[in-house]
Amino acid sequence: MKMRRTVDQSYLLRLWADQAGDPLRATLVPVAQPGVRHHFVSLDELLAFLATAAHGLLPSEDADRPDTGTSTP
Repeated sequence: MKMRRTVDQSYLLRLWADQAGDPLRATLVPVAQPGVRHHFVSLDELLAFLATAAHGLLPSEDADRPDTGTSTP
């Protein structure tokens, strides 16, 4: 039986606007890498980044399939 390895990513999120009525901006700091900053000029950019990052955390469909040792020519 294969043991699944838990994969996760935690961020500190900062949201702000320069002035009232301005669009929100965002900064993400990976908790495991406090010196790294990801800056976003819109919430759409932030959400796109998170969607891409989340997709990278998903296990592949083949990860839980047993290796049968056969191949198709």
